[in-house]
Amino acid sequence: MSRGVSHPGQQGPIQRIQRAHEESRARSRIVVVSGPPGSGKSHLIRSACRSWGKGALRVTYRAQPGGNPYLPFLEALGATWQGDRLVLSSGRLREIHWVDLGFKTMQILGKLGLPVIGLAGIGGSIVWDLYKSSVTRKKSAGARSEERSKLERALAGVLDEKTISALAVFRMEEATPGVWEWLQALVTQDRPRGLLVLGEWRGAEGTVLESPGIEVVKIEAARQETAVTPHESAAREEMPAEERRALAAAAFLGTRWGEVPKTLLLSPVLLSALPGSSPEGLLASLQKAGIAIDEEGGVVELSRTRSRRFLESAGPDPSLIAGILEAVACLAPDLGPDWFPRAVEIVQGEGRPDLAARAWLGRAARGIESGAAGLPDVEADLAGARAAIERAGDAARPLAGAVEILATEVLLLSGETSRARAHLDETLAGFPDPADAALARAGFGKIACLADDWAAGTEEINRALAELRALGRAADEGCLRWQFGSLLSSAGRAAEALQVLEANLGPDLSSSLSTEILAATRIERALARMRAAHRGVEDADQELRRVVLSAGFPALSPALRFQALAALGHSAGLLGRFEEGRSELARALELARSFPELEPLAASALNSCARLEIEAGNPEAAREKATKALELAREFGDAYSVGAALTYLGLAHHERWEFDDAIRCYEENVEHNLAGPRRSPRHALGKLALIFEMECLAGRLERAGRILSEIETLEDELDPAGRERARADRLLLGAFHAMRMGDLPGAKDFFDQARALSNDAVERPAPWLNRGVAEYYRLRGKTPVARQYIEKALATNRGLYEEALNRSELARILAAEGKAKEARMERDRAAGLAARLGNERMRAWIAALPMGPE
Repeated sequence: MSRGVSHPGQQGPIQRIQRAHEESRARSRIVVVSGPPGSGKSHLIRSACRSWGKGALRVTYRAQPGGNPYLPFLEALGATWQGDRLVLSSGRLREIHWVDLGFKTMQILGKLGLPVIGLAGIGGSIVWDLYKSSVTRKKSAGARSEERSKLERALAGVLDEKTISALAVFRMEEATPGVWEWLQALVTQDRPRGLLVLGEWRGAEGTVLESPGIEVVKIEAARQETAVTPHESAAREEMPAEERRALAAAAFLGTRWGEVPKTLLLSPVLLSALPGSSPEGLLASLQKAGIAIDEEGGVVELSRTRSRRFLESAGPDPSLIAGILEAVACLAPDLGPDWFPRAVEIVQGEGRPDLAARAWLGRAARGIESGAAGLPDVEADLAGARAAIERAGDAARPLAGAVEILATEVLLLSGETSRARAHLDETLAGFPDPADAALARAGFGKIACLADDWAAGTEEINRALAELRALGRAADEGCLRWQFGSLLSSAGRAAEALQVLEANLGPDLSSSLSTEILAATRIERALARMRAAHRGVEDADQELRRVVLSAGFPALSPALRFQALAALGHSAGLLGRFEEGRSELARALELARSFPELEPLAASALNSCARLEIEAGNPEAAREKATKALELAREFGDAYSVGAALTYLGLAHHERWEFDDAIRCYEENVEHNLAGPRRSPRHALGKLALIFEMECLAGRLERAGRILSEIETLEDELDPAGRERARADRLLLGAFHAMRMGDLPGAKDFFDQARALSNDAVERPAPWLNRGVAEYYRLRGKTPVARQYIEKALATNRGLYEEALNRSELARILAAEGKAKEARMERDRAAGLAARLGNERMRAWIAALPMGPE
């Protein structure tokens, strides 16, 4: 592996830096590299860092006006500062960008030049859940002064923990005084190991570099190399146009950056701007030209002199520049925060401020939709767009409307709904094209829904749908209906989703929609049917099978095929066709392996596998699948799949009556849903109910009572409709708790309160509550009513675990009716089911239930 080469004027400085690194093992120190522009400061520092391997941490500093000045260090460590503690990511936190995941059907505001990805990437629950739960690259809020000392200590501790021996800080001249004081403190404090703080200084030398304890290494301007290099020899050879164009792209980046991340050069987005190029072909061309590829993923030795001959005399065309910008924006988490501004500088230097404006707008839109950027960052992006539009003049003037649309969304996400909607109406009034205005309104409504402002979001989307219908824009209307249906279904509003989606498949719209949108609508309708009611699974399964078996299925986008197969595997499992379900889920996973851009979605399929094994009564297999899903979800920063995996791990322990292990998983899930950036009390309440059940089964009734108090506290965070139903469910749990405490009058009081609050909660309880309601009526001597509820439970809860408990309750109802023989038969069936689960504790408990005289 080549470590790169230094300019002749750098030989002395690099030796001084290496010597300083050796000496820092005994005593920490700060070394700053200074020199004229283009002298190779960054290249020199990166070369040194490569030789130190994982012991070097690279940070590119940039000013953080109004934000956390330590954010560049947090990002380099893959960490966030959450109020009073540092939270490190596990594995590769990546932001998932829909531009690489799915097919493009309609881009909201597309005609305005705003590359908003929208929900057309893959649709359905995967889109909603990843949008709503994404923790990838969440920006830390500005640390208050009383927190800064805690943050500084935490950062220093992580540097020690990760055995960082060199902290390389690029653009050090932009660091605030507070950060400078902290860097100086790092090298003066007693530390378990030495640290070299190595800085790149691009500004004028001032008082900072004259501070005691700072060593300044000055380097000379790079000299021109005259020897013929492999690069120049390759440049003189005849080569295919595609290969030369790809090399020109690498050279263009190399003349500005010296070292280019391989991730950027091989990005599908950038390669799409280089027709005929492939990752393998580009790498081969680079190696043929004598360009070294660093084992850490960098493409090095693309210096100014070595790259110049690859450049066309007119420079790269706009499509290549646009591809570079889009690739940098999509790969931002992998490349680090400084690459986007650097790419914009290149574009502006080429005299294309209009492309720079589009890039700023695209990044702002992506930050809003994915939740991966804080609002101050989005506002900064919008400021960059406004400045670029001003520089571009008439060429970018139409983009000004897109800026204002995004500004309304920032107001919306800041909680200023009234101002946001007023600004939206004012902005849209100036749009020359009413279709553009309708699409812009739809984008605003979608963001409102993602922000849980369903009243505002639904109203704006319905207005947009009506406007598109009046304008005869059937294709746009159909795409928006699918997107809106996806949002509604995944948010638990399945009945509303079905109404929206049905219109797409009616005679008025279906003939105007693409095959992709029609297939996506059918898949989403199937998912909504499964969510709407358990009895809808059969219809959903048939619809999914029609999609998967259709002649056009192989031509659908990989992401849509993945979703269809995963959904079909899920429905087959719910219907008890476990082998078929395993087969379809295996196909979905194979698809994810075949298309690297789908790899982040594999965790969702593994979670479906775990759920299927739970349904099939194989808790050990479920544990294995959920463990793999948890590892993959954490690797890709998929918070929703992390939560689902923790749930299935808990259920695997739950079905074995491994009480403490199950509770540990559920508690971690509760914390996951309440402590993350996308707080979800609804999901947390469901896990608290499972903890309540575990504590009751373990006989720890006092602890179960405390869980009820936690549930009551959390209910207040739900919307009014959800709050009333949650309280009714909690009152039913209170009734069950009182029953186990031997307090039947207290149980009746709880039950009556639940009935008064929400009759639906008692008459049509959630499937998992039916057994408890049956027990309540049995204890009150109303066995015919009890039998109705337990038969309902047996019809809806099909897993072995639930069936075992339901049959044990049926046995007790039969015993209460004096049918001892039938009761013993049901008890034995229930005990046999528990044995099949490998749950000896449960089997023994069921076998010991008294069934009356022998």
